[in-house]
Amino acid sequence: MAMPTAICIGIEPLRMAGWTTQIQQRPDIAVHQRRPHYKIAPYNVFPMPAVWMREVSEGLSIPPERGMMPALRPAWALADMVKREGWGGCGLDADDLDWDNLSQEEWSDLRHACGVLSVDFDLEFSQACELAENWELDTPAP
Repeated sequence: MAMPTAICIGIEPLRMAGWTTQIQQRPDIAVHQRRPHYKIAPYNVFPMPAVWMREVSEGLSIPPERGMMPALRPAWALADMVKREGWGGCGLDADDLDWDNLSQEEWSDLRHACGVLSVDFDLEFSQACELAENWELDTPAP
């Protein structure tokens, strides 16, 4: 409530969705850089520009209960991490994710998130496609 623009980003949305078993010591939270924000344990707080907040707004998962923090859907969190930090730099490599558990809808959401966030899906996720046994290369882009 002290930071109403806060959004859970990074590895935590992936872990909550079952895409990875990796656990961050300090979950990442993005806040609007021009709004009040504070350092708060145990989170890493990242002030983000208004343009970023607008770009990811389509990828938000709104919590069912009042007072809970919105989070990026896992596809959007992953595309954002890869764009900002790259594989490895974000704390994950492609083989850290359970690609076989992704539904076709989640693959489509990842492709769409990459399009909105200007991430080259074919370049960044080619290894993921190879690791996923259920991936169909002719899956249409959204």
